Amino acid sequence: MAFWWVNHKQTVRQETEGGYVWSPKANANGARNASYDNLTRCQPGDVVYSYAYGRIGSIGLVETAAITAPKPPEFGSAGDYWSQEGWLVRVNWQPLREPLVPQTFFALLQPCFRSAIARLAPPVAVETKVYIWRPSTRLWDCSCSS
Repeated sequence: MAFWWVNHKQTVRQETEGGYVWSPKANANGARNASYDNLTRCQPGDVVYSYAYGRIGSIGLVETAAITAPKPPEFGSAGDYWSQEGWLVRVNWQPLREPLVPQTFFALLQPCFRSAIARLAPPVAVETKVYIWRPSTRLWDCSCSS
């Protein structure tokens, strides 16, 4: 089982309500994007943390491996510059009763983040252009140790 963190502020409602995560296969300029490719690494049973607006609002379990799928029409104008074809992973999202605000326990989470992929710096939230990535260790272990 792997753990994943998805930054999806633009489409969090559509994806969590629709039971999936979607990304284009490439950047707007056609270049490959390693964080988009990460969707192809998600496997059934993996855990995904949904991060948007400075908080983790849902946690989900991956139900299916990635498939090629068109951009969801419910995205509307979100990501107008994204290609129309991408990766789709089905996720069984469960909303948290109380969203987690990572910056409130930054010191515990900091070891989970690879500086080459994403950067946390108090008092700001995640500063990244990465869509979905795998923390270096399980967030649960980080938040429960110490």
